[in-house]
Amino acid sequence: MQKEYLMEYDYEKLSHFFNGQLILLVTVTEVETEITRSKLTALDGFERVLKVFRDNYTYYIGKFGKYAVALVQTGSMGSMSAGGSILTVKTALDAIKSKIVLMIGIAFGVDEEKQNIGDVLISETIIPYNAKRVGETENIQRGTETKASTLLLNRFKNITTWEYQFENGSKAKCIPTKILSGEELIDNKSRRDELLKIYPEAKGGEMEGAGVAAACENNADWILIKGICDFADGKKGKDKKEKQKVAIESAVSLCLELFASENAFKERGINPFCENVISKSNVCLANKNEVLFEVYDIQKEAYYLERAEDTEFNQRILQYGIWVYGDTGSGKTNLILRNLIKNQSEYIPITLGACVGEKNIALFNEILNCIQEKAGSNSAYPNHKTFQTCSKCIQDELKTNYKDKTLLIHIEEIPIDSNSEYRQFTKSLFALINNIHLISELTNVKFILSSIQNPITHISKNDQKIHQYLHFFQLNCWKEQDIKALIEVITKALQYDLPSNIQNELIEQAKGSPRFIKKFFKNVFLNDDRTEANLLQKIKDTDNELKQFGNE
Repeated sequence: MQKEYLMEYDYEKLSHFFNGQLILLVTVTEVETEITRSKLTALDGFERVLKVFRDNYTYYIGKFGKYAVALVQTGSMGSMSAGGSILTVKTALDAIKSKIVLMIGIAFGVDEEKQNIGDVLISETIIPYNAKRVGETENIQRGTETKASTLLLNRFKNITTWEYQFENGSKAKCIPTKILSGEELIDNKSRRDELLKIYPEAKGGEMEGAGVAAACENNADWILIKGICDFADGKKGKDKKEKQKVAIESAVSLCLELFASENAFKERGINPFCENVISKSNVCLANKNEVLFEVYDIQKEAYYLERAEDTEFNQRILQYGIWVYGDTGSGKTNLILRNLIKNQSEYIPITLGACVGEKNIALFNEILNCIQEKAGSNSAYPNHKTFQTCSKCIQDELKTNYKDKTLLIHIEEIPIDSNSEYRQFTKSLFALINNIHLISELTNVKFILSSIQNPITHISKNDQKIHQYLHFFQLNCWKEQDIKALIEVITKALQYDLPSNIQNELIEQAKGSPRFIKKFFKNVFLNDDRTEANLLQKIKDTDNELKQFGNE
């Protein structure tokens, strides 16, 4: 796998992955790691396989076949050393919380006449042959033979569709067997045969399986899948790299055959990654902050719910400026931003929130200032004393920089509560828009505004002409079908299965507010308690928070 297919990622940001859904793959040698890693693909929601540092180990997190996995390489060969398989697997189980552990790698065979390089050993049991009592007249074996996972052994023994063909045209065999495991790197036929006299049923051996079995005891299902790379007969060094490559590729191929199954691990609550039904601690396929965004940008497009209101907005903007008004939390700002950005419109964003408490003229000076900044004018911050002079400067600025051009001026967060002051602002704004449209070179300049208050109530008889230039668009609370669709977008992106009774309560309490929905999910992901009682409490907490801050 080339460097560009990996992306370093913070372990802490992946906490929702570590809930038992990731299967742990363990390798030992560089060739085992390289070839296994090359078969990983990026998880949905990420562009690359993730490279994660934790303790003294590096984990590669991605999809292996249809399942989410974490791949780790031991720090050294053998089971008992400081970087051996016991410590590696124990540390990984603490960090990743896996329910299933597969050691994939290479091993030695014991019969060059009946076995081939690339045949795959499947561990029925592991025999730790180094554990023994050494006496004066005899050695007594003390190691406890450990059985591999019954479930995993069953799954691998019943693969019927796998084929791995060698260059000479022959095919690899699966060999379920007892596997010898010890701290010795055996490349001596006499020593190999000595072990076979004691353990005649073993058809292969390696160095790390005993450690995997010990680390996984009472913690996880485990199995070893190892391709034969030599016969421990003193010829290990002959064509070593080529044989190791064939062996690990064959073993990985067999594993991928099982990982293509839809149902192989369902008994352990593990499903294909794209279909995971997540419960308490959930696998997040995408960054929660992106999915639950407050302000739209193009990176959030996948999580924006397009509705009939978007179509209406885009149809109206072809002819008019638009004033969108409606309850807080109904999505006014994001509807406008999304469609301006998506349509690649040239627009000037103007936020008047900083002018709270200021007089009417201060708002129009701010509008002029934003237009000048966008145009790159060198004028000092305007401080006009009257609306007439400020309006004239706005018109002149637009004529200078946007003559015969299409421009949208987006004004939001109008900081006025008083009806009389709001009436004065709208009256001045309508006058400005009317004056701009009397200038032939500025007929393609349009205003887009958003507010909570209904501006129509402030249109006087003398201002009726404004309807030629502005369409007034009331954004109501979302329909139930749209709220349901938004919940589906969120739960699918975060791979979180919300119980139907909780969803019904959420929809009822949200009262058509997308802000309520997103705030609820943010509250849910603050901790790992996803019991129904806690979810119901989160709905109440969300309601109280939004009421407290005036968003009801």
